[in-house]
Amino acid sequence: MAVCPFYLQGRCRFGNNCRNEHPPRGGGAFGQPTAFGGAGLQKSAPEPEVALTKDGIAQDLGSHGRPLWKLTSYAPARGEPNLIAGLDRSPEEDRMAAYEASRSGNQAAYVQQTQQTTSQADSVYTQMALNPQAALQQALQNRKNTAQHATPAFGAKGTSAFGAAAPSAFGGKSSAFGGAPGTDCTCIWNKFSTDCICF
Repeated sequence: MAVCPFYLQGRCRFGNNCRNEHPPRGGGAFGQPTAFGGAGLQKSAPEPEVALTKDGIAQDLGSHGRPLWKLTSYAPARGEPNLIAGLDRSPEEDRMAAYEASRSGNQAAYVQQTQQTTSQADSVYTQMALNPQAALQQALQNRKNTAQHATPAFGAKGTSAFGAAAPSAFGGKSSAFGGAPGTDCTCIWNKFSTDCICF
């Protein structure tokens, strides 16, 4: 099997679904994995920062590199912040929206909304493909902003991952997760029930 040239550049967008080979990094002599395993004993080094180029972005967004599903997000490399965001919708979400529109008799509104979103996504991809330098500048700015706002996964040293501790388990009106109760709610509606979680 042929080795994926995009994987070697650190920007294969197909990942495990790629038709080409993704050779393991490191390993034994001549780039082959060791015969006795031991990969679990080796300390994995952090992946190097991928060099972003306007040619890479232009190639990704060109006629042969553009994603088949138009309502998707785009980042110039693995682990990078998205350049195209907010327009993404999975085929499953789209199918569900079509079923809901059909059930409620709003097929025309669904078709119009889908056409509008698809043309908006096409426009964004075309603008980025025509001006890869601006896309590169935005990608570098996003990388810089992400690095500045990076925080540990469980908060700063000495703090709880859930915010400030409640003063009492039975008294007061504070939430178990910190902050005032009922200030932020997430609700999921379906035809059987409504489930809300408030913090």
